[in-house]
Formats: sequence, structure tokens, C-alpha cells
Amino acid sequence: MPHVFARLVPENGVQLSSGFYSGKCKTCNKEVKFWSVPSPVSEITFTVNGTQYTVNNPDPGMSLNEWIRNQPGLQGTKVMCREAGCGCCVVSITRRDLSVSKDVTVAVNSCLFPLCAVNGTTVTTIEGIGNRYDGFHPIQERLAEHNGSQCGYCSPGFVMNMYSLLKETPSPSEQQIEDSFDGNICRCTGYRPILDAMKTFAKSSNPLDIEEIAKCPVSAPMETCSVLESASQHMFIKAATVCCGIFKNDGPFDVMIDITKVEKLHTIPPSATEVPNGDVVIGSGVSLNTLISVLDDLAKVMSGYKVLADHVRKVANVPVRNVGSIAGNLMLTHDHPDFPSDIFTILEAAGTRLIIGKTRIDFIIITLTSFCIITLSFHYVHPTFLI
Repeated sequence: MPHVFARLVPENGVQLSSGFYSGKCKTCNKEVKFWSVPSPVSEITFTVNGTQYTVNNPDPGMSLNEWIRNQPGLQGTKVMCREAGCGCCVVSITRRDLSVSKDVTVAVNSCLFPLCAVNGTTVTTIEGIGNRYDGFHPIQERLAEHNGSQCGYCSPGFVMNMYSLLKETPSPSEQQIEDSFDGNICRCTGYRPILDAMKTFAKSSNPLDIEEIAKCPVSAPMETCSVLESASQHMFIKAATVCCGIFKNDGPFDVMIDITKVEKLHTIPPSATEVPNGDVVIGSGVSLNTLISVLDDLAKVMSGYKVLADHVRKVANVPVRNVGSIAGNLMLTHDHPDFPSDIFTILEAAGTRLIIGKTRIDFIIITLTSFCIITLSFHYVHPTFLI
């Protein structure tokens, strides 16, 4: 007579591990060990953007990306590498985290996430957080406002990644935001406008762009630089003479002005912890080695500055960096577009802006790219020239 066992653990049985059970036969009381095989999943139920779906006999080989793009037709979620490398397929999933015994929202690569694994979860795609008919989500709006989308193929992944981060961390730091995008790739923007948009959600974010801040009132009268009296002459304003080793044919000059003793051109942040609102203002006359020291100090509170410091260390050599200034290097690029300035490239990648003024209240704020395009013609020359 065959032994008879209940499919699950017998009433007087004890579970061992991984589906192995021990128990006694109901008829002969013989003690045996056996493997309990559960019946295959015939259907799964989950929610996508507030709508519940039930899938019968789901294909174990189908990815969540394939299903949401073809069944509900939600093609805002993109697909490309199918290797979890590009991030364009990212969606948000809310599911139970057994390690903390609570529901958590995480960003996942839908191209590799199995459809069967979404049973009992809540899935949110780019269409579910905002659209042109119902209104856009703040993340979508800020990405557009900061020109963070060009071809747009990667944008849904960036938005959903940020959405997932904010669901779990409503007030993230700038570093947390930057670290969260290590799985998203963009081939158009160079990342800077995307990060600028996302970092507006940081707890340390300055609510106003520098361009939107009103000018500070001053008690002193308008002051212009006396050098403007010689504006029609060929002038050489120098902090060092490093450039002469590169472009030997510049000159001769009618007027040569040494600005190495102008204190305001050597302004640096007092310390990394005293940088207001994360805005770093550095004098244009600061040497490249001093710039490295400043960046190393700032790296104590924002690791991204270490990358900048390491790049500046690759420029020229110690003796040159000891005297070569930031503005001097940038002026080489301005006057000689063919000059391959690493400083220009590094600062442009970091989103640097130039503050150029001829008086204390008459100044302009421009990008490095604009700086190389426009002709200054010594119209803006003043001891408070700051970068």
C-alpha cells in the first residue's frame, strides 16, 4: 500500500529547508522525508499606473518591459541595450521589502525584470506620473526647463529614477542624487543640464538661479577702470607670462598692466563648510595650484570636486600651475580658439559661469562657451573681475 502524505507539511511534520519536509505517513505512521513541489503559477495580478491587471499563464521568459510596451501599449518606457546598462527602460516598482517588513519603492530596469516577478506589486511608468493631458510632474517640468532633454530617448528613465528616489528620500542631498544616476546614460546633453534639473530637488538646493538674483545695492558711486582711457591701444593685462611660451608672436603692446597684486582677483571660499548655498566664487587671478587646493577642500563635502581637482592636476606642471591663473588660461582660449585648453573643458563640464564687470554694479554673467564667442574689446575690465 502506498504511503499517503498531505501536499503541505503534515500536521505532525517539521519543515527542514528549501521545500524539503519530514513527516509520517497517515496510514502506517512511517517517518519519511520528501520534497514538496508547488503547483505552477497560473496567473499573476499587479497594478500599473493605478489600473489592476491579471495575466493568465504568464510567459516566464517575458520581461516587464516587453509586456508594458505591448499589452497596455505604454511605450513611454523605452528599450535599448537589454542589459541594464543604459537606463532608458527604468520604471518604478513598489513592493514588499522583507528585510525591513514594509513596502518600498525602487527603480528597476524593466528590460531585465521578469514579468512573473511583478505579482502583487505596483508598477509606475512615465505615463503614470504626468502627461500633456493631465499635467506634468514637477520632475518632468524641471527637466524641460533646464533643457535636460534633446532626443528624449533617455528622459523617461532619468525621470522615473528620480521619481523612485524621491518616493523613498523626499529631501535627498545633491550627492545622493548624483550617485543615483550611475545606471542612466545620455548621449546628447553631457549630463550637466540633467543633473542641474534633478538637483533642484536637493535639500541644499538654492531655490533661485544666480541669474534671477537681484543686484545688491551699493553705497559707493559708479566706478570705472582707468584702463578704459587706453581702450583704443593694444593692451596686455597679465597675471603671469606663461602664455608667452605658447603664443610667442602676440604683441607688441602699447600698454602692459600687471594685476598680480589685485587682492579681489584672488578670492577663494573661506572653507568648504562656509560655501553659501553651494555657490562657489573663485577669483579669476587664482593660480591653478591654488584652485586645486580649493577643490580638494570642497571635496570634503562634495566628492565631485575631487574629480575636478584631479583633472586640473593633469594640466601643465607644478611650476606652470604655480603662476598660471584661471583667467589667463581662459583668455588664451578666447583669443586663440585653436588653443586646446583643458581648463576650459573642465570648467565648462562643471557648469561654470563667468561674472564679468566694469563697475561694482555693472556686470554680466555668461557661460564659458559664450565667453569664447564674444569679443570683449576691453569693454569689461575692472579689478573685481571674478570667475
